[in-house]
Amino acid sequence: MNFFKRYIAMPPQYGLFPYVWLIFLLFPIGYAFPYQTVKQQAIMGLILIFLVAYRNGYVTSRYRAFWIIL
Repeated sequence: MNFFKRYIAMPPQYGLFPYVWLIFLLFPIGYAFPYQTVKQQAIMGLILIFLVAYRNGYVTSRYRAFWIIL
């Protein structure tokens, strides 16, 4: 559980607000779900990069500006 809180979950001071915007990712994930073409695989790769950057943009560190720009 400590790994989940440290590396996956959003910081608790923001509440549920960061998770609300992630609901809108269901549409592109649903579009690319069967992963049969390279385009669909690229969409999923970009979504994964976005998720990492989105989560790290909420964490206070010296690289925060980089994650927000990404």
